[in-house]
Amino acid sequence: MRRVVLAACDEDRSPVAFARAVAPLLDANVRLVAIRSTSGLTDAEPDTGTHVLFAGVHVEHAASAAAGLQRLIATERPVLTVLGSAHDAAHGRVRVGGTAERVLHGAASAVAVVPRGHGERPLGTVGVGLLPTTDSRRALRFAAALARAAGAPLLVLTVLRRSPDPADAARFAASLAPAPVRGWERGDAASILRAAIEAAAREDEPGLEVQPLVLVGDPVDTLLRASGRLGVLVLGSRAYGPPGVVLPGGAARGTLAGARCPVMLVPRADVGDARLTARVASSTRPEGSYSPSPEAA
Repeated sequence: MRRVVLAACDEDRSPVAFARAVAPLLDANVRLVAIRSTSGLTDAEPDTGTHVLFAGVHVEHAASAAAGLQRLIATERPVLTVLGSAHDAAHGRVRVGGTAERVLHGAASAVAVVPRGHGERPLGTVGVGLLPTTDSRRALRFAAALARAAGAPLLVLTVLRRSPDPADAARFAASLAPAPVRGWERGDAASILRAAIEAAAREDEPGLEVQPLVLVGDPVDTLLRASGRLGVLVLGSRAYGPPGVVLPGGAARGTLAGARCPVMLVPRADVGDARLTARVASSTRPEGSYSPSPEAA
């Protein structure tokens, strides 16, 4: 059975436009959904799809829009669920509303939030935030496959708290790359990190055009600035919490408050992947005060 991309419909057609652009790259069909609330309470969430219904839209009845979308995600297991930004979001910017906030926390599929007014267009450069965690590497694999399918370059962003020395960089690189890269012991810190990022990104996609970018500073500011040059920004879930669901970290929440491109969050790794990476990380974790920015991906 072919995979499905769910697109939540309302008067802003941005989720539908993005879903139609990305679904062929994921070898998936688009399913348009609208939720009608069955609650008569005055504080109930607004329907998705109350104002405008598209041809072929599936109408789901639920106590709230978030409850209906979570139920569809649980039963249909889509490869991606696409949501719009808040109704009062600035044009061309992502901002999470109440429904999206509830869906994002605990969704069992990847979730994308699309800027208000985002039209259908070729995907363009795919960006991904990368740290040496299981969940960040899952996002990297997802983004690399998406970039390959789109024939687009992959911009890999790693944000650090401070400038690393070569020893810091070598330890960091060892937790990223699938195998040691020749020349690590002789290169400067920037060269070591770029080589490791390229190796990690090409592990499953050897012919991919990779643009590694290592910066020192605030992760939210960095990701927001980068979003202006991207077709989509892929982020992993935070490094703790239940496995197999989307859990936005601090940097992801900040990015979802103003990004200029669609932001896609990938669910946490399953238990088996997490245990394996915990063993690997314990043997490669850098010593001392050097560390990447927390929850940068």
